[in-house]
Amino acid sequence: VIQFDANGNLLAWMTDRYGSPRLHIRNLLDQDIPITRIPLEAAQGFVPMMAFSPTGETIAAIHGNGNLTVWEIDTVFPLVQIPFPDTNYQRLAYTPDGDSLAYSAGGLGIHVIDIASGTDTILSKTGYFVLALAYSPDGSVLAVGGIDSILLLDASSGDILATMGDVIPYIGQLHFSMDGNYLISASSDGTVRLWGIPSPPS
Repeated sequence: VIQFDANGNLLAWMTDRYGSPRLHIRNLLDQDIPITRIPLEAAQGFVPMMAFSPTGETIAAIHGNGNLTVWEIDTVFPLVQIPFPDTNYQRLAYTPDGDSLAYSAGGLGIHVIDIASGTDTILSKTGYFVLALAYSPDGSVLAVGGIDSILLLDASSGDILATMGDVIPYIGQLHFSMDGNYLISASSDGTVRLWGIPSPPS
């Protein structure tokens, strides 16, 4: 697993040499800054999913033994650590302000963690099989990619605002445009689609 932060200034990757897994973070702008190395317990094994906060101040990772951890990068201090279902489909998405983190595991619903308090709230129990998560730039909408369609959820209430697509296979990537008016999706049939975001009812 390899991941850039939002500005392309930081690069994170994971190694597992001789049963000693580590998460590494490299500052690409200043090569004189030592690589940050976060030791992981051997039982944690492979990191199937990780994400930088938009500010580059924290990084979240889902570990193979069923833990979701959020670290402060400067201090390598674990801010949040919670049990996480060990499934094949695990997804993360920070809110644009970096204060909260949405996560999901397959069809087990969508949760949101407040990073400062560690409070874990269930946003949606739809049973929708989640393959991708993406927040709109203003943080008001959470786009959810599934097996055959895209849901737009109210990021505060979890209510479904719109359903887009009809039998689109396995939507694994979602990204909003910077103005929030468009959403781009990539699916397993090799297609990339550009969607206009419906205006909320007045």
